[in-house]
Formats: sequence, structure tokens, C-alpha cells
Amino acid sequence: MGRKLKIIHNALFPTRPQQVSGLNKGFLVGLAVYARDYRSIKPTWATRGIRHHCGTKLYEVSVDDDLWVRHQNPIRCCHDKSQDRPHEQHIPLEILLDTSKLPTPELPTTNLDPDLLPRRWSDRPRRQVRQFQMDSQGPSYR
Repeated sequence: MGRKLKIIHNALFPTRPQQVSGLNKGFLVGLAVYARDYRSIKPTWATRGIRHHCGTKLYEVSVDDDLWVRHQNPIRCCHDKSQDRPHEQHIPLEILLDTSKLPTPELPTTNLDPDLLPRRWSDRPRRQVRQFQMDSQGPSYR
């Protein structure tokens, strides 16, 4: 027929595909990032800084006294919590719970049905399972 046949279940699927845009992984110059260090046998991550943006996907990363050129894939953002909120204070949980008067939650009561009986297990005698025994000297084994 030259076309895909429709069935009832086609209504479950969207008529046109959703457009998914790629993530914008752009890094700003001077941003602290984790860069992959391939010098050792096992690659490690180390905190570095973006020095220069080269092209669309390449970055110069400052490492101690060297400059590395890295693709954006082995670079990850480094979110330092102390830089985000320098004035944030950490208050212990005990103080927070003592100062705030939280109402105690009421536990829901369950009404048990008096006609409900506990589960009864069967008293049927069960036959013991025999283990498989193979005679290696028998005629069917050779």
C-alpha cells in the first residue's frame, strides 16, 4: 500500500515527535570546574579554572602552571556551596525543633473487623522430597 497502516493503538502515541534540544554545556571564563586529568594510569578529576574559550566545544583550562585544551565532555561544573551562600548559618536540628512549635501528628486509628480471623495454616501432612540418586555403575549411565 505504500504507507504505514493505522491501528486503534496509534491514538496512544503522539502524532509528531517531541523536539529535544541538547543541553547547553557552555562554561564561562574564570569559572571553577572539574577537569579530567589523564596523566596518571587511572584518570582523576581535579578542580581547575576556565582560562579561554577556543571554538564551540574546546576550552583552555589552567592547571597549576600549564594550560590544557579540553573538550567540554571531560569538564564538569564545580558548585562550591560556600561561594553560593557565604552568609548561611547552620543551626542544629535540636534547636530548630525546640523553637518551632510543631503540632504532634495524630495517629490514625484503625477499626478492626471483629469477624476477621487470623490466617489458618494447613495441617495437611506433606510427603518428604527424595533427593535424586544416580547410580554411576548402572547400565543406563555408561
